[in-house]
Amino acid sequence: YSNNKSPQRYHAFLRALEGAFLVHKEGKDSVVLNRKREIEDEGAEPLEVALCRECGQHYYVGKNRGGKLLEANRDISQPEFGVEYYLPIESGNHLLCRRCGALSEQTPRCDCKASISVKKCLSHKDYPDRLKGCEVCGYQGGDPVQEIVQGSDGTNSVIATALHELLP
Repeated sequence: YSNNKSPQRYHAFLRALEGAFLVHKEGKDSVVLNRKREIEDEGAEPLEVALCRECGQHYYVGKNRGGKLLEANRDISQPEFGVEYYLPIESGNHLLCRRCGALSEQTPRCDCKASISVKKCLSHKDYPDRLKGCEVCGYQGGDPVQEIVQGSDGTNSVIATALHELLP
């Protein structure tokens, strides 16, 4: 620098997406990208969403523990490893509360008045953390229905490049 100004430094902190989560609050659904950061409603449970790689159909993802759809254990070394997939469909075999995550077979287990009909889908016989195939379009390639997560490299490098280009 030829003038007396000291060089400027810019810092930006980025992190990978944790996934996409449905939050039902005050009678409305919204999707957030941070599991609990934007949920201030006590008793509300964010529901993780996964999408079919072929048709884009959404599924609710987790594990039924104690009658609630909660975060699934994805650690293969743990005995409770595995993921359950629930397709929102009128002729479903379960009710899922979009607010608290309560799962039941016929009548709602809660008083939230946010239950929808869902169908529990079959997991892959060899991979308990994958869906056998999309219930809507039939796609079965690799991991047909995936949670919305990104590694830190691709997304962050695009954002970092864009920010760098905006610097004076």
